[in-house]
Amino acid sequence: MTSETLQWNLSIQGLDTLRRTMDDAANRLSFSILVGSLIMGAAIISSNARTAQLLFVSNILFAAASLLGLWLIISILRSVRLN
Repeated sequence: MTSETLQWNLSIQGLDTLRRTMDDAANRLSFSILVGSLIMGAAIISSNARTAQLLFVSNILFAAASLLGLWLIISILRSVRLN
């Protein structure tokens, strides 16, 4: 027997559900970071906005962040109800 032919076949019960839970948590965290950065970017733009176009862009960013944040909250609440 050489070290190249030795294989370990290990199966742990419940590991797949743990992996899915970790994937969901990581996706929610990255989505939350995205929403937070949209809010911060819109706040920075609106604080230094000197033209109507910049105010329009900041309002669009605030609206997008609000909709995405609402969608995140709804998806979290729906997943809690399913469990």
